Amino acid sequence: MASFPSANHPVTQQVQSIYRLGQDCYNNYHHQQALAHYAQALQQIETAPNHSITLQQLKCDIYQDIAAICIRQYELIKANRFACKVQGLAIKLQDQIRFAQSLDIQGDVKKLQRKDRQALQDYMNSLEIKLYIMNDESLHVANSYHKIANMYMIQGKFDGAFPMYEKALRIRLQKLGDNHADVAISYYKMAHFYYKQNQYDVAYALCQKALKIELKTLDDQHPIVSHLYYNLGQIECSQNKYDQAMDWFDKSLQIKVQTYGDYHPDVADLYCDIGLTYSKQGKYEKALEMLHKSLKVRSSVFDQHHPDVVTSYQHIASIHHYQQQYDQSIAMNKKAKLLLSQQHGHDPSKMATLYDSMATSYAELHRYKAAYALRKRSRQILYRLHKTMKTDQKDILRRIKSQDVANYFPLIANIIGGDWTRFVAASDLTIDVNVIRAENHLLYDQAMAVLHVWYAQNAPDVGIHQLLNIFQQMGRADISIRIHDSLDKKNHYFKKCTIL
Repeated sequence: MASFPSANHPVTQQVQSIYRLGQDCYNNYHHQQALAHYAQALQQIETAPNHSITLQQLKCDIYQDIAAICIRQYELIKANRFACKVQGLAIKLQDQIRFAQSLDIQGDVKKLQRKDRQALQDYMNSLEIKLYIMNDESLHVANSYHKIANMYMIQGKFDGAFPMYEKALRIRLQKLGDNHADVAISYYKMAHFYYKQNQYDVAYALCQKALKIELKTLDDQHPIVSHLYYNLGQIECSQNKYDQAMDWFDKSLQIKVQTYGDYHPDVADLYCDIGLTYSKQGKYEKALEMLHKSLKVRSSVFDQHHPDVVTSYQHIASIHHYQQQYDQSIAMNKKAKLLLSQQHGHDPSKMATLYDSMATSYAELHRYKAAYALRKRSRQILYRLHKTMKTDQKDILRRIKSQDVANYFPLIANIIGGDWTRFVAASDLTIDVNVIRAENHLLYDQAMAVLHVWYAQNAPDVGIHQLLNIFQQMGRADISIRIHDSLDKKNHYFKKCTIL
């Protein structure tokens, strides 16, 4: 939510009072009432005899909240228009914080449009402004860390996401305490991180922790709570607990339909997940019913070339394939291919996947010539991609051979936990663990600090083998295994590039 200025002028106080009513409605997802209050507040500002700086700041904040409502309702063009209004007023007021917030709004819009790089750039620019003009422990900065982490998750950059989530959580805990809604949001986003890492027990515990906090101030039918129900359903489904997953999905779906109506991206996502859960249970007719519902919603709220629309066609194609309805599977994949080919800057590897899927269906129909041609196209795409990668082959080889041990610090810090103190003892570091604890509040930051001290004290004689020996002494073979796995992936990648 936007920041709130204070002033003693009667007109300003009246506008503030109306604005607070709007904020209360906003927080409770009563969007129409909120917009009505905001419209009334804006009218008061326009008719005020004196357009003071405070009133202009209020106007800017109201525009921010209206943009946020538009984003919730997926009215992205309208949201961007209000973001531009915020930006214009911020420039006029020479208010860098509100200018940064306008970048955040524009980033939120681009994120929903699946313009991932542009969204991340907006968030980065916003963070740069905030760090330049305020304390790096402010809530504004925490919000930027949180948004950047979300984008890293979308891009699959998990090692970059987790430290950002931790920074945001640390600031929020310090400023807001243990039981604030924003702290709960940090927990459930970190739960999503662990979910993506297949650490389902940790993810489930963090989701439940977030839910417990939210239910202290919200009823169990609040839209924010529905997000947690959805996440819990995904975690249960990934552990093959389909009945429990369906219970969570149904709870979430009821709230989202009540809040947003039938045609909203969040509703489409739930239809999709319910459909995929039916598919895992072998209930293909029910799966198709839900996936077609998801496609219908996505086609109505997104541009036809949106990645989620393409994905819907692919999911439906997969179900038809499982049902041995190969012609229908091919037809759906052809629609997906057409839309994907019309996307600007689409990922070629996704096209290769589509060709492979169609080739498999053609082979089942004994149409081997068509299957071979599609498989060949897929391999040509992948060959071109890897050929491009070959241009950096020497650099890849250099990095693999050097195996700069510092590259593994984020991986180690994520899994070593409180055992970083044992690492200090096992490596004979001259370091005060109490100083490390005082300067770094989170285990990840403490571990990273210790690893960098170890690196500095032992350079240049530092390498993977020295590190693995220390973990062997500690009895933490699990860390060694994770490092070996990472090494194997890098070597496999290099071999693949060499072969091509």
